Amino acid sequence: MDLHDNLDNKANFNAAISESDPILLEGVGHGNASTYTGWHNEPLLKRGRLEDAKLLEGRAGSFMSCEFGQALEWFCEHGMRAGFGYDRTWYFMISIFPDGVARMFMDSHMTFIRSLYPDKTMQEAFNATFDKYNEYIRGAPATTARYLAWDRDGMLLAGDKEFKPFKPTPPPPKEVPCYWCEFKTTDLEELRKHVCDKHCQGLTPCWWPDWLREIFGCPLP
Repeated sequence: MDLHDNLDNKANFNAAISESDPILLEGVGHGNASTYTGWHNEPLLKRGRLEDAKLLEGRAGSFMSCEFGQALEWFCEHGMRAGFGYDRTWYFMISIFPDGVARMFMDSHMTFIRSLYPDKTMQEAFNATFDKYNEYIRGAPATTARYLAWDRDGMLLAGDKEFKPFKPTPPPPKEVPCYWCEFKTTDLEELRKHVCDKHCQGLTPCWWPDWLREIFGCPLP
């Protein structure tokens, strides 16, 4: 869910999190050492406000917001899983269109959120973001490079650094074949029933070896 302009107020912010239950938030807004703000600098998250801590409980977040990184440790101590931000004023530069200068700053920061998918940890995304800043610094004019280095050195990661917000989709279960016909299934109980019904009728004691009977739970003695 995307909140922007006048939609980015405290009421909508709380409702969006409560209703959509995101595991990961990306925040772009003004801030300071205790507060992250939305439209017209309305406080959305404030260190020390327990209802805000409850809102972020179990979640991870990334914040392009001046100094708000200093508040993330408190949020993580009160239930937030992990957070990425900056411990200082986050500067960026702009130029005339097409704005390749601003891109260096925005792309560096957004590398964090992109790097998490599909299965990276918060620390791995932090490292990738650090490397992206350095990549732009090496090719930037001196003044631009100084501001990029300032932002890079203000990066802060709090909470569980090994947390992976995106869980990889498990592979589909493999089909197990029947050894006596073309029947296949992913369900061992279904396979056992098939074998007993189609291939073991009237056979007592069961002619399967003990280890195979144990796997399939063969009911015959």
